[in-house]
Amino acid sequence: MTIVKRLKACSIDDLDDLAVELHERYRKVELQLTIDHEPPSEADIHRINEQPSLRDVLQERQRRLNREFRFTPETLACFVALSDRFGACMKNAWLEAKPEMEALERRLQNHDPFLKDYELDWKLQAFTGQEGIYAVLEDTAHSSMAIHARNAKSYENCGIREMDCDESWTECFPGHEEISTQRISLAMHELYDHSFWSVPDILKIETIWVDVVIRRQYLEQTKPIYSAWPNGHQP
Repeated sequence: MTIVKRLKACSIDDLDDLAVELHERYRKVELQLTIDHEPPSEADIHRINEQPSLRDVLQERQRRLNREFRFTPETLACFVALSDRFGACMKNAWLEAKPEMEALERRLQNHDPFLKDYELDWKLQAFTGQEGIYAVLEDTAHSSMAIHARNAKSYENCGIREMDCDESWTECFPGHEEISTQRISLAMHELYDHSFWSVPDILKIETIWVDVVIRRQYLEQTKPIYSAWPNGHQP
């Protein structure tokens, strides 16, 4: 039986259990590599290779839940309210970061003695307060809405300026015509289209967490020192 057929034969509960199991196996391998500095055993690799990937499982689960879900007036109102909250959180993060970025740009233009570059990350994460599959969704690499900017040039091109506009992203929800008349934020689009959260999962969200991180960077070139030595090598 192919992986696709195997997943299609699973119930949602089966997919949930399989995702939790795979997530634990991946975490075990990751801990071995990053903390113990040991390669995973052949048995661990074999067990992982025998299973579908976590991505395949979560995508099948998301696809099926979204396909079967139908909005009611109550759930639609809740979804739109969550979208507004997401949008407000990202907007506040942008307002927090924008003056910092402008100040850093001025320092670069004025040839600041320390600042050679900077990077900005802000990330919005959603939490349900539940364990099991929801802990997996919260912990996966695609679980959050993240924006990264590296100095003004990349800042112009990374989509951050969309935080300043009121564009709605309703076209990103095919199959849910009820949303077409609503205003959906960029942040909700990011969570729905670029993560493994389904609409029923999103409706269970209880907490939104936002991180704004700015890294100020300095670079010192040492190549002229080495090139001054005979033959470019240290005596």
